[in-house]
Amino acid sequence: MVEPDWAALEDLDDDQLAAALLEYLDAVMAGRSVEAEDALLAVLPRPLQALWLLSWLEFEVTQGSLLAYFFNSAGRHAALAMAALHDIGAGRMEQVLTEAAAVVAADPAAWDKGRSDLDALGEWTVTQPYRDLPRADILGGSMTSRFWEAAEIDDWGQRLDAYLRRQVGSIAAWGQQRQRPRPG
Repeated sequence: MVEPDWAALEDLDDDQLAAALLEYLDAVMAGRSVEAEDALLAVLPRPLQALWLLSWLEFEVTQGSLLAYFFNSAGRHAALAMAALHDIGAGRMEQVLTEAAAVVAADPAAWDKGRSDLDALGEWTVTQPYRDLPRADILGGSMTSRFWEAAEIDDWGQRLDAYLRRQVGSIAAWGQQRQRPRPG
């Protein structure tokens, strides 16, 4: 895995920076199994980890609520996503995600059964995957609303942009220091 040119990334505006990092992530994560994706995620530089985790969090919640996030495979990274929210300074979002994770953790067997039941069905089967999940209505309703309210108050997009900018700058500076010849 060849890392991005961190120094070149410093010259990009926030939108270009996020797009370049996401393009890189898409390329290195493409086609990997869940296990391989998790292994790679563990060794990615922190800004790439945060962007990957928070992009999936946003995608899943936008597409189907916190209920969908925790039911789908991205939810396995909830603890890492909470840490990323903390790192960028989105404490309100972190709190709601922590509460949502506690709902899921209260009855993991029901969630595991729901996932395995869904996996056992044919590809085009029409089903109600969330039926019988404990407190699914709260995760899919009021807690998701609170999550988006927290996102707005935290101004999480701006916080993520600022975090990425700081981290990219630090990595670029570190790389430049390593390349300087040492006085002999």
